[in-house]
Amino acid sequence: AEFKPDLVFHAAALKHVPILERDWSEGVKTNIFGSVNVADAAFAAGAEAMVMISTDKAIEPVSMLGLTKRFAEMYCQALDHDLAQARKRMRLISVRFGNVLASNGSVVPKFKAQIEAGGPVTVTHPEMVRYFMTIREACDLVITAATHALGALRPSVSVYVLNMGQPVKIVDLAERMIRLSGLQPGEDIEIVFTGMRPGERLNEILFASEEPAVDIGLAGIMAAKPNEPPMQALKNWMGALRQAIENDDPATIKAILKDAVPEFGSNAA
Repeated sequence: AEFKPDLVFHAAALKHVPILERDWSEGVKTNIFGSVNVADAAFAAGAEAMVMISTDKAIEPVSMLGLTKRFAEMYCQALDHDLAQARKRMRLISVRFGNVLASNGSVVPKFKAQIEAGGPVTVTHPEMVRYFMTIREACDLVITAATHALGALRPSVSVYVLNMGQPVKIVDLAERMIRLSGLQPGEDIEIVFTGMRPGERLNEILFASEEPAVDIGLAGIMAAKPNEPPMQALKNWMGALRQAIENDDPATIKAILKDAVPEFGSNAA
């Protein structure tokens, strides 16, 4: 209300998959209710747009991170839809990131530290595959998506994704980093497989089957047609979630989120 921002970029989240698997309530409070607070405050302050940073883990999620981020996406989509119906200019969009190279907690700095320490380099599974993007690509995606969303004609899309090319095998990345350090994998530096952690899956996907990708005429950027429940349904689930958190009832939290996001756990491979 004091600063009256034109654009709001919502990048705050609890994103560490294993930590969220241990504490569902904190994930819901930060990633769902925190996002709702920012969206509602941005609208109340008269912002032209809010851009929420989401994740490829939100599609057919198998983790609490993906599940809470998908719910936040749905809230933004529903509010965007309602504002369009009311002929309000404000846009609410989501931008899905893959793994951002060299960001806090990303695998590259972790591997670099393990190599410098003499190994071993730890990889969860030999078939683990992820999409990667650079920090520059992530920033460009956010700015470009916001610009597109605020175009003269209101686009019918509210989720944007960078075309990140082919996903990368994590073990291949580890081997490449070891060789770039002038060492040999398996000789100078061992690679140890530690097993998949709770909430992880081998492959990430960029679009759900119910939200077909749309060509929006932007090189390297894809978009999805909105696919969200009506706002009243979301508010009902949010009321039930608040009660479950107050009661410290993880089973009910999971049941409510499963009701809201029926595809939860459908692509765990």
